[in-house]
This record gives sequence, structure tokens and C-alpha cells, in this order.
Amino acid sequence: MKRNVCYSFDSHMRQQRKAEVAEASLPRPPLKWAGGKRWQIPILIGFWQQAGNVRMVEPFCGGLAVTLGLMPQRAMLNDINPHVINFYNWLKRGLSISFKMVNDESKYYEARDQFNQLLRGHWAG
Repeated sequence: MKRNVCYSFDSHMRQQRKAEVAEASLPRPPLKWAGGKRWQIPILIGFWQQAGNVRMVEPFCGGLAVTLGLMPQRAMLNDINPHVINFYNWLKRGLSISFKMVNDESKYYEARDQFNQLLRGHWAG
């Protein structure tokens, strides 16, 4: 009986390792997202594969971790944040960044202030 338990555990570990390797080769989400579900991909992928050729409906796509992890052929992606949806629409159209991306605190706050000013102008007028 113990032999079966060990075998089952070894089999589970091999499956988990395969999922981790597969996850490492997936595209990374374009945005870091609080509450991201990337860690759930090894669990969800088995269910997704059993579902067959179905349309994925993602009501809270956020950073796209689940969608990129499962790579559905058909999907309907939603989010309550219109700016996230706008960003993804631009990616779909072929967004190109014309400035150097740097991890700099002052640049971040400068860009955030500029974004918030655009929002204030949009909602005011």
C-alpha cells in the first residue's frame, strides 16, 4: 500500500514539474496586476484541457495571466477598468512604445501625473 502512495506522490510531483516548465515558457502578462492569478495556471490548465474547444469568458481579465496561461483559441475578455481594456485594444492594434522604458521612481510619478491630468480633462469636458 505504501508503494502506491509513493508512486502517486511521485506521479503528482512529475505532473507539477511539467506544469511549472510549461508555465515558464508562457508569455508573461504585459501588466503587473495586484491579485494576479498566474499562480493558478498549473491548477486550471488540467480543467481547461478537459473542457475541449470552448470559448473562454474572463469577466476580470486584469493583467491577462489566466488568458495567456491557457492560450484559448476563442475568448471574451472583460474588465471594469476601461483604461486596461483600452490598453489591450492598443496592444491588439500593434502598440509601439516610442520612449525608453526605465524603472525610475520619478519617471513613474511623472507619467502617473500626466495620465491623471488626461483623465481629469476627459471627465471634465
